[in-house]
Amino acid sequence: MSNTFKYVKYDELRASKQEAFKEKFEELEAMANTLLVPSRYTSLFKTGLEETYMWCGKAIRDEQMEATGADHEPHRTNSPE
Repeated sequence: MSNTFKYVKYDELRASKQEAFKEKFEELEAMANTLLVPSRYTSLFKTGLEETYMWCGKAIRDEQMEATGADHEPHRTNSPE
């Protein structure tokens, strides 16, 4: 089975990175809720935040896998084929 959908538990360093990013994303969401008028564009902004947060988590996940020497699929690495 591939590791594409495998859950990787963060170590303390990666968990603190994830928490730091989460705090900033929550700040941006709060700013949007306070400063922007509800609209399609505001909804798209929030969806973009959610998507970006997801990719941030995937990057931290890959970093964790690299640090532990876990096998990954070729498409999950940053090195050229």
